[in-house]
Amino acid sequence: MSRLLKENIINKIYLCFLICFIVCGASLYADIAYSMDLTQNEVEINATNFPDDIFREYVKGLDEDRNNKLSQEEVMYEYWLELTSKNISSLKGIEYFTNLKYVRCGGNKLQTLDLSKNLLLKTLDCSNNQLISLDLSKNKSISELNCSKNKLNSLNIVGCSKLRYLNCDSNNLTYLDLSKHTGLHQIHCGNNQLSKLYVNSGVVYLFCNNNKLSELDLSKCTRLFNISCANNQLNSIDLSNKPELREVNCQFNNLSNLNLSSSSQLEMLWCNNNKLKQIEFNKSNTFLGILICNNNNLGYLNIEGIKYDFAQFECTNNISRVNVLGDNSVDLSSFKGFNINKVSNLKGATIRNGKLMVDSNKVPEYITYTYEIGKNVSATFSLSPTLVGYRSQRLSGIGRFETAVAIAKQVNPNKLDSVILVNAYNFPDALSGTTLAGQRNAPILLIGNDSHDTTTLNYLKANLKSTGTVYVLGGNGVITESTLSKIRSMGFKNIKRLGGSDRFATNMAIVNELNVPKGSSIVIANSHSYADSLAISGIAGGNNMPIILVNNSLTLASLNKIKFIAPKNIYIVGGTGVVSAKVENQLKSYGNIVRLGGSDRYATSLKIASYFTGSSQNNCVVAYSHNFPDALAGGALASKTSSPILLVNGDVSAQKLFLNKTNINKLFILGGTGVISESIVKQLTQ
Repeated sequence: MSRLLKENIINKIYLCFLICFIVCGASLYADIAYSMDLTQNEVEINATNFPDDIFREYVKGLDEDRNNKLSQEEVMYEYWLELTSKNISSLKGIEYFTNLKYVRCGGNKLQTLDLSKNLLLKTLDCSNNQLISLDLSKNKSISELNCSKNKLNSLNIVGCSKLRYLNCDSNNLTYLDLSKHTGLHQIHCGNNQLSKLYVNSGVVYLFCNNNKLSELDLSKCTRLFNISCANNQLNSIDLSNKPELREVNCQFNNLSNLNLSSSSQLEMLWCNNNKLKQIEFNKSNTFLGILICNNNNLGYLNIEGIKYDFAQFECTNNISRVNVLGDNSVDLSSFKGFNINKVSNLKGATIRNGKLMVDSNKVPEYITYTYEIGKNVSATFSLSPTLVGYRSQRLSGIGRFETAVAIAKQVNPNKLDSVILVNAYNFPDALSGTTLAGQRNAPILLIGNDSHDTTTLNYLKANLKSTGTVYVLGGNGVITESTLSKIRSMGFKNIKRLGGSDRFATNMAIVNELNVPKGSSIVIANSHSYADSLAISGIAGGNNMPIILVNNSLTLASLNKIKFIAPKNIYIVGGTGVVSAKVENQLKSYGNIVRLGGSDRYATSLKIASYFTGSSQNNCVVAYSHNFPDALAGGALASKTSSPILLVNGDVSAQKLFLNKTNINKLFILGGTGVISESIVKQLTQ
């Protein structure tokens, strides 16, 4: 950089500093000059300087030498003005008292108040006037402000960093940001129209009742001692990490939960008329003397640390909505810490095996009971039970091909990477395909090598990606090469046939295509009994278990595959009349054997469903027991949702009993009403 350029830059910087100095100096001089003008010259006590008659008479009382003028000494001497309830309409002239520190002018008729020249002001009480706006942004020294009971819609206290106490109750404020007033300990802002309130982290006392607050962030207010936020629209409030908290008044809001677990010294709580389902108290709290929690959704309370009688305790009209599960037990999973041993005077239900149970024939309107909430303290609660209903969705078409397409759309509504083709009239080759469907997130579609194929081919054309794979289960005698040629002509080149010389060879080809980690469980099913295989197909697919087909014995290829997998569990589907004891003996050295069989296909499907259905299972597939195509295609849906497949035909009382013992709430009905009637669906869902 050249010397000339450096000098030029330095000169410009110097010029900028000089301009700033002149401007700031001029401003400072103007303020000082104004102040000197106000105080060095005598101020005449007249209607021009003090237009309000009452205030003017008050000022005359400050005129020590009775010359109807205020001298500099008289003006500077006054640091306190007591003007409460004097019927004053204007404080014009207060600007002359530049040494003021305390002003009390509440209970007057003030509509405006200009204190911009009273820079030393520390305390201001201008409550109970008619002020519409108040600007104290230049009063940097103010520490106490009471401007309550006015008509304020604007309050400017920006920069008032020394403010410790604020009372702006009973105004028309809609917005208040106090987040930067770090020293503000006590806030009174109730009876406004506040929809937004931001408080500082150091607040100790907060009173914001009767506003329109739907949210209030107190997460960083760890010093909070007293909070009163009643009559708002709060859906939640964070009272965790408040070790100093003594009093809480949050009644008449929309709160569903209160976490007071850190407040070991809490003394008073008013939380009535909310939607509270739970209140968490500190277990060591021995100080709670007042608790009002009427009109909520509470089902219990635990206040274990209480040592003394309440000075005031009200806990009436608490009604909580609960679900009745399929086994007729009341779902209390949302009642964290509920102890059924503390229940007495129970009406509308019974206690059985540690559960609240209702009558299986009729769910009561209410369940009432007394609950021991603390030492020698009990309360009555009510539950409003609702039987969890079953939703049903029928997946069907005019025939088996259309039904398979309807199921396919439910399995994966997006563009497909893979599809699985099986013979529509011959089940054995397709029995073990559901696990492959689960791994590939692929639907199972039906091919008949006839005119009905149009439905399937049209679906392929519309939904399979051009790079997608078509898995063909079975040899040329099951799905012909001419059918595959049609598929190739549609632009799909990735066709993979998984077939063999017989059903067992095809089965092994499918199993070998799967990604089966060592130690995975496996399923053994009879190759001639489609019902049992279909009943477990969804469970097998959802749990990545290959299905290995057998007849009277295991083939060498099957035994070698089982040995390679080294399964943790081997599930044999059906009784010894379906899968013989001989086969079971062949398997004993390969893994833990679990036989799942019943007296008939319905009992077997129920046994399978009961064994694998846990509390997290919400779906179930329902298929007609004597029509394998629908169930075959539905295996992919069951696989995706890890659902049991219930086989039905006529009497479904046993299936209904099973559903009532689970958390299942949605049934996929495979096939039209000619296969599974509406009467059967009604029996299952009601």
